[in-house]
Formats: sequence, structure tokens, C-alpha cells
Amino acid sequence: MSGPKVVRIVTREEIIAICEGHLQRLERAVNRWQTQATRLGELS
Repeated sequence: MSGPKVVRIVTREEIIAICEGHLQRLERAVNRWQTQATRLGELS
């Protein structure tokens, strides 16, 4: 394939923001899991 190639530079700040978003999603998932496990009596 010919033609110009497009490369996007991702800044450190953007990477940190992406990672923080992933960590927030993980925290919400863990909280939901703990809520469900508690409700089912599976947490000790």
C-alpha cells in the first residue's frame, strides 16, 4: 500500500488519563463483584 502513513503521538498525560480510566473501570467492576458476592453470602 502506497501513500502517506499517519502516526499519532500519544503524550504521557494521555497515557496516564487512559490508565486512570481503566483503573476506575476495574474499581467499579470489583465493587460490583463484591456486592454480588456479599449478597450471595460468598465472601468470608
